[in-house]
Amino acid sequence: MKTILVIEDDPAVRENIQFLLEESGYTVITANDGSQGIAIAPKLAPDLILCDIMMPHADGYEVLKALRSRPETVSVPFVFLTARSEMTDMRRGMQLGADDFLLKPYRAEDLLQTVTTQITKQAAPTVQTEGAAKHHEPAQERSEHELVLAGSTPEVFKIADIKYIKAEEEYSVVFTCDGKKHVVRRLLKEWEGHLPASTFLRIHRSFLINLNHVLKIEKWFNHAYRVFLKDVAEPLVMSRRFSTQLRAKVKERTEKKD
Repeated sequence: MKTILVIEDDPAVRENIQFLLEESGYTVITANDGSQGIAIAPKLAPDLILCDIMMPHADGYEVLKALRSRPETVSVPFVFLTARSEMTDMRRGMQLGADDFLLKPYRAEDLLQTVTTQITKQAAPTVQTEGAAKHHEPAQERSEHELVLAGSTPEVFKIADIKYIKAEEEYSVVFTCDGKKHVVRRLLKEWEGHLPASTFLRIHRSFLINLNHVLKIEKWFNHAYRVFLKDVAEPLVMSRRFSTQLRAKVKERTEKKD
């Protein structure tokens, strides 16, 4: 039976979460504030930690920072429960090593799905090469995700799941592997500076693509090219001035795979 630590200063919220999780077969331990959570977690070594952000004595960020520095809790999945939707707050949590966010108010099924996802990920076997680091590295792990405000709703998704990004004036449209489109108030040049250059490349003033999803490149008219992406019906137009760099990167990545 999996054990979940719930750190929440609101008694009603804490009790509701405990009841829901116990009804779903989990063992639940609760902490009334951040300081108590910091004290309990290393002794308990839970399978998952659910933690509020705004709490007395120690807020959620302090809790996360403290637990990521302890060997007993460094790799325990950590999910923030928060009513705060400001971009800076959530990005700070991701930088510290949070695994997910659940915004209040949330549905019972959303909570249970988040719990299941995190515990399943934790239980999955990992392969570690000789000489690889044997400790959790939150900063590296968090770099695999991106947080955006789509309208007024914060969304978190994997950077690897971004297929391409299209510029729309002061906005951009992010197309992800699940077929969704995320409209974000961010310029394409801001994405370029934020996403890893080894994976993402500008191919046009309007398009930034994920190289992992490139199927083929072919010449088109007027010295332009077309780029075909996996599971994308229409090819994207690539300006001539970007073609050399893209073909070189695709060739390099293909040779590494071989």
